Amino acid sequence: MAITKINADAMDLTDAYAFTGTVTGTGQTAKAWVNFNGTGTVAIRASYNVSSITDNGTGNYDINFTTAMANTSYAVVASTAYNIPVSGNRDVNCHVVAEATTHANLNLWSDDSNVQIDFAYIQSISFGD
Repeated sequence: MAITKINADAMDLTDAYAFTGTVTGTGQTAKAWVNFNGTGTVAIRASYNVSSITDNGTGNYDINFTTAMANTSYAVVASTAYNIPVSGNRDVNCHVVAEATTHANLNLWSDDSNVQIDFAYIQSISFGD
């Protein structure tokens, strides 16, 4: 029987089902992800396949992988915020590079001052082989 319409207002989330299958293709799930505090002493809040964060200086971090990527052709994205909830200036430049199989490099700076700065909330996710 095919589902043709779902009434989201009446949906009971206790009836939701968890995925129990297996993803067999490469690159279809995150190879690594991290949420960390980039101010003061850098601290990982939560992560998967990230062993540590190296603080290279103001607004410059290496995200170190526990298990290396197969090559440097992986995709990596990041986002950041001064604080939560987000307030004030929201113009942020984020430059992230799949620099090596063992880590990705992340550079952050404020668009209004064009200087690198540290952020309290930084998230990154990587996909690859």
